[in-house]
Parts: sequence; structure tokens; C-alpha cells
Amino acid sequence: MTRRGMPNRTIERKTVHAASRITFALFDFDHTVTDTDTFIDFTVFAFGRVRVALWMLAHFPSVAAAMTGLTGINRIKKIFFARFFRGYPEREYLTMCERYANERLPRFLRPAALDRIAWHVRRGDAVVVISASLDGWIAPWARTAGVRDIIATFPGIENGRLTGKFTTPNCNGREKVRRFTEKYPDREKYVIYAYGDSSGDRAMLAFADHAYYRSFE
Repeated sequence: MTRRGMPNRTIERKTVHAASRITFALFDFDHTVTDTDTFIDFTVFAFGRVRVALWMLAHFPSVAAAMTGLTGINRIKKIFFARFFRGYPEREYLTMCERYANERLPRFLRPAALDRIAWHVRRGDAVVVISASLDGWIAPWARTAGVRDIIATFPGIENGRLTGKFTTPNCNGREKVRRFTEKYPDREKYVIYAYGDSSGDRAMLAFADHAYYRSFE
């Protein structure tokens, strides 16, 4: 679940004169690499369209408020995830993630995004997906696409079952930058490209040397 709402443009924020530095290419996932919200679509894949639609209808005021920015989206995302995945067996969840990545995800992948990822891979850049979605269904695809790392939202697991909670804050907004710098703290050593599509990517785009909003060129 992401909120949208920035003008369509490519942003060049800084000039970099250090070719010897490590180059990172940071990609948002939903609506950047894909053309859909995979968090919702994965839940539909696992539980069926009717069950998800009925939940959305029952919680329509909260969902609408979150999607339009009137209230925080993190809260409704937590409620949604707990409703469907609390107690879900870990092994079945991982199997479902593999199935989703192989059977359904390919139809949503954007050719322009895949071309840009491949361009970075050919250059030897470190491609990192930074997403508010969960790592489970991103990882199987990432292994085949040359993605070096995934920074995402992670589900809690206890005694072989999902707890229905997240072990990390929702990886959106400033949390994307915080999580990246926590893992890769030496910012002065990096040249960073960033690709995003929504206000939830604003901080990541501002953090980059070369920022692309709804564009790959």
C-alpha cells in the first residue's frame, strides 16, 4: 500500500565528481518496478479476491483515508496484514511467495524498469530494492534479476507461524533512507541513483545523487 502524489519529472539533485566511489541503484518496487501494489495483489493471490474485497469494503473509510493521505497508511497496513496472515504457517507462506513470484508477478513487471536494472547490473552497480512490501515475494524474483540486496518490511515469525506483526517499521518514506544508511553507513563513499513513483519515495529521491521520479531516463 503506497500513497501517490508527486509531479512527473526526473530530478537531478547533485553533481558527482567521484567516479571511483561505489555506485548504488535504489529501486522502489510497487508501481516502479511493477505496475501494481504487490502487497494487496499477493494477499488476493493467497486468499482470493472476494475475501480481500469484503475486508476492504468493511474498512472502507479507514482504507480511503489512508490512501488519500488523511491518515497514516502504516496503521491500516498493520491491521490488514494481521487479519489475513496472523497464524499463517511459515512454510506455506514461503511456498506461496515462490508461487506468486513465478506465476503472477511477471505480468506486472515493467519492461522499462527491468531494462534499467539490467543496465545497472552490466555497469557493475549494486542494485538494491527498497520497498514497503514484504521481502518474501520480492526475493525470488530478485535472485534472477541481478539485485544485490533487498531492504523491505519483514514479517514476525514465532514457532513456525507468522505473528501477523512486522519486525521492522513499514519501509516507506524516511524509513527507506534510515534503513539504507543503517546497512550502508559510509554515504560519502557512494554514488546513488534512485527510482521511485510516489510521495513515499520523496526522502529516498532527495538522498540520491541522481533521482528519477516515474522515469528511467
